[in-house]
Amino acid sequence: EGATPAAIPDMREGTTEEPRLDRPAPLCSPKTIKFAERVNDEKTLHCLQSALRLCHRLQHLQLDLSGCGFLSDARLAALAGHLPGSLQHLQLDFYSCSQLSDAGLAALAGH
Repeated sequence: EGATPAAIPDMREGTTEEPRLDRPAPLCSPKTIKFAERVNDEKTLHCLQSALRLCHRLQHLQLDLSGCGFLSDARLAALAGHLPGSLQHLQLDFYSCSQLSDAGLAALAGH
């Protein structure tokens, strides 16, 4: 409780630099992560999935995926597969995610 959210690499549009996930120690220790970047392309989704794989003790995750037309049922199911087993609280915002259906949410809930 009261843990400071961890920062995840900046993935702003136009950045040619690959995500820097070569320093796992800061990403492995947090219990809370707030990922504020838009998940609107494969590169950002891959960065998020890679970060989640490194966070074995993560307990709280907040993702704002609102307005993400890129997020499909298959991509949401793939993301769900990277959620750590230690997760106790998951806050997601899917407002205006036009490609998501009940099937994608069911895949998430089933994880």
